[in-house]
Amino acid sequence: MMTFIRKMWLAFVALALVAPLSTVAAEAQQRGGNRAQTEQDEALAAQKRGDVLPYHEIKKRTEAQLGGKVVGQRLRHTNTGWVYELRVMGRDGKVAFVLVDAATGKILKAR
Repeated sequence: MMTFIRKMWLAFVALALVAPLSTVAAEAQQRGGNRAQTEQDEALAAQKRGDVLPYHEIKKRTEAQLGGKVVGQRLRHTNTGWVYELRVMGRDGKVAFVLVDAATGKILKAR
């Protein structure tokens, strides 16, 4: 059984290790926060223009083609256009990383 002093010491050490990380994270968010918002705005505008299929459509198509369940997603703009980066869990429990063309729904890469 831990003594009170030992518990307090461990809490202090944990706080001393975590506090600098939260400061670094806050500074990074301030620097990149506008970029993230701009990226979201661009993605929404692309979807409204019809350049990007809605996520629910991409999810439905990908799950039907691969026979798994999408467990993670990210929409990114690359030098070739918009792509969905998906993580798909197969029936066997293995997770595959899948790139899907956001305009057509075509699977570009799966590994």
